[in-house]
Amino acid sequence: YPDLRYPAIQLASAGSYVPAKAYTKNIKHGTEFFTGVPDLGQIQSEYRSGATVVLPALQRTWAPLRQLCAALEDELSHPVHANAYLTPGASSGFTPHYDMHEVLVLQIAGTKHWRVFPPAQPLPHRSQPFSPVGYVLPPPLFELELKPGDLLYLPRGYVHAANTSDGHSAHVTIGITVFTWAELIAELAGSAKNIPALRAALPPGFAARDDLKNTLSQNLVKC
Repeated sequence: YPDLRYPAIQLASAGSYVPAKAYTKNIKHGTEFFTGVPDLGQIQSEYRSGATVVLPALQRTWAPLRQLCAALEDELSHPVHANAYLTPGASSGFTPHYDMHEVLVLQIAGTKHWRVFPPAQPLPHRSQPFSPVGYVLPPPLFELELKPGDLLYLPRGYVHAANTSDGHSAHVTIGITVFTWAELIAELAGSAKNIPALRAALPPGFAARDDLKNTLSQNLVKC
């Protein structure tokens, strides 16, 4: 995909993303600039030094993944995206962390060793990213080696880490960003003003009178 530009192509190393300026350039065309154009020579150098090549949201540019994500969305009613990762031998692009979305890991080429740890945050919301501050890595729940054709399901919140052996690894992750009850409640709260019964004032003394609690609960259920 020679037309991919940052952020559709990224590099990760030592647990964080490499600054884009380290492997991209801006190319002038007349009075305009193509920004974030990959410097393939620099990307190759970073890769040989242990960096992972990341292709986020690859379903936007590769039809088979787009069809797969669309089929999963139809089945699950949750947004789905796909990222690809190419990691050199004896390397790890990311330190232990959890994701805020459900993850399916499909191994494409090579092998990768995975360690999965107990959830650091049960069912994290998309606004609750992993923070390593104060986190102590517990013993893993299990370890496994993914080979081409293997599929691993990682529920959100489960801390995980992966590294390659002597050879390279290529895998695709299918991310499912779930629509939670929290989002549903927020949607309902946002539309409450459109319901006449919910625009009515609460009865006088509602905060102090115990005898009104049952009435308030019943009225809310009717709405």
